[in-house]
Amino acid sequence: MAGYLINSLYAPIVPTFQRAFPNDTDAVVYFTYSPLNNTDLIKKIHLSLVDQTINENALADATGILIYDVNNIVEEGQSEIGFDAASNMYFVIIPKNALRDSTSWQINRFYKVQLRLDCTDGGTFGDEKSKTAYLQDNMMNFSEWSTVCLLRPILQPLIELRDFDPVGEDVQAYTKGILPISGQVFFGNGNSAETEILQSYIIDIYEKDGKTIVYTTGSIYTGNNVDPNNINVRINLQGLDTSTTKNFKLRITITTKNQYIMSQDFYFDIADFVEMTD
Repeated sequence: MAGYLINSLYAPIVPTFQRAFPNDTDAVVYFTYSPLNNTDLIKKIHLSLVDQTINENALADATGILIYDVNNIVEEGQSEIGFDAASNMYFVIIPKNALRDSTSWQINRFYKVQLRLDCTDGGTFGDEKSKTAYLQDNMMNFSEWSTVCLLRPILQPLIELRDFDPVGEDVQAYTKGILPISGQVFFGNGNSAETEILQSYIIDIYEKDGKTIVYTTGSIYTGNNVDPNNINVRINLQGLDTSTTKNFKLRITITTKNQYIMSQDFYFDIADFVEMTD
């Protein structure tokens, strides 16, 4: 009597939201396997991408599915799969050139991603016809689709701080005391229709060539500001140790509403200050 392989794969586990990402980059989708899966059975991962605004396939591939081989490293520029030890999660990369309309993601919208597992050995799907046939012939080897994970592309943020030099060549000098810091976070060219906003920022101060934080503001939230993209804080530099150096680095780390995180460094000096006497 012939035996039959029973597909016992369970859908991957994905977060409801991934962190926002710049729209001119590839997208990374993190996931984990269900503990009920035998990972030795998993041969491929399928990914579906839908533009939530129009509820249509967002991939250039007419099948609407990218297929990742878990056992092979694919050619550069194509779909990739990997493991992130820091987060203890797997990930797949959606290349921007896999998109249907252009090589950049559309802003001010969400994309819906779903993943499923495939235990099929081999298979060819180099063109649309063979890929469609593969998907139809091997349905019994696929898990259910995962829950929906949402991707949010945004224009690349840019941080500008008044009177601070981002390259360290034309450095402003300040005396110890209260230092006002003001600036703005822009998205793209600053005149775009981007609706993403700044949620919070942290300012850390280091010795210019050091790795130790000598001052931090902690998280400053901007939700109650008239313009949430404004940066406006006063910090007290009186406690800075200038016995060995007068050169410092200010690092501002921003988090946007949809959790894109980036840092930018600025440089400044503490000027020698001689108290006047009678």
